[in-house]
Amino acid sequence: MRGDKSTNTARLVIADASPIIGLSLIGGLVWLKPLFDVVTITAQVRDELLHDFATAPKIGMTEIAAAIANGSINILTRDWPSPQFSYLDDGEASVLRAAANQQSPCLVIIDETLGRRAANEMGIAVTGLVGIIIAAKKKQLIPKIAPLLVQLDAAGFRLSAGLVAEALGIVGEG
Repeated sequence: MRGDKSTNTARLVIADASPIIGLSLIGGLVWLKPLFDVVTITAQVRDELLHDFATAPKIGMTEIAAAIANGSINILTRDWPSPQFSYLDDGEASVLRAAANQQSPCLVIIDETLGRRAANEMGIAVTGLVGIIIAAKKKQLIPKIAPLLVQLDAAGFRLSAGLVAEALGIVGEG
């Protein structure tokens, strides 16, 4: 997909909240281990994902908490002071700071345009929710992506018609 770079060379995978939420809505958290072994989130992303879990659970929170508990999602507790990304929310900024401060190549999983643009400008490999769905299809973890894209749309995930058409074309469903 445009802007997505190969996941094969990345050693550390750091995810933002939105793709994790999307995966939880379509049963895709189970793909993380076969695709990446471990996905890391920052403490800020963890807080976004599990905020108010005890008092007002949201759809997908149980699955996310289970993925953290079983080690599919690891939490990076360190935060770096720079670079700053004042134009991004705290979670996205923490993901990019973590990636920028690694000694080895990493992959960030982020959906928001500004975050993806910043990652690309810094030379950090980037993919998003749809990229993970495509990777799951290519690794034969799922038979088709079209029903999952429909499910995400029904859940309120905004996927452009162009992105959906591109994804379907990549996997031969378009």
